Amino acid sequence: MMDFARFMEPIARALLGEPNAHLSDLKKGELRYHNHGSLVINLKKGTWYDHEAGEGGGVLDLITREKGITDSAERIREAKELAGITNDQPGGGLGIIVATYDYTDETGTLLRSCASSQRRSASASRTRRSPTVGRGTSRACGRCLTGCPS
Repeated sequence: MMDFARFMEPIARALLGEPNAHLSDLKKGELRYHNHGSLVINLKKGTWYDHEAGEGGGVLDLITREKGITDSAERIREAKELAGITNDQPGGGLGIIVATYDYTDETGTLLRSCASSQRRSASASRTRRSPTVGRGTSRACGRCLTGCPS
């Protein structure tokens, strides 16, 4: 079975929306949801825990909680769809997210979040990254006001 832990961030954002920007700490690898940050997504481990409900788990458990899907095959299909993984992509969709960059306005409101990912080629072991233009603006992103650092 595929390890979906590395896709926790895009899947959590797809299911839960934007995290609480004031309580989340991407340096620690944590996204926090709800007013007091009681729902914690641990990006390094690919797990979540809801302190209010006293429950947690991995990516597939989060899909069950948020979408009510209990069938194993259906949960895997949903995880692949949310992560952007297609059967014709060796190694799957987004690759490994190595860094995320949140851009906020002067009041701290999250404007957008960009991710830098690495993907290993099926035929080679070298790591490929998106090319950059000037001050670190990623060609792959193009929407950021200041560009994604590389």
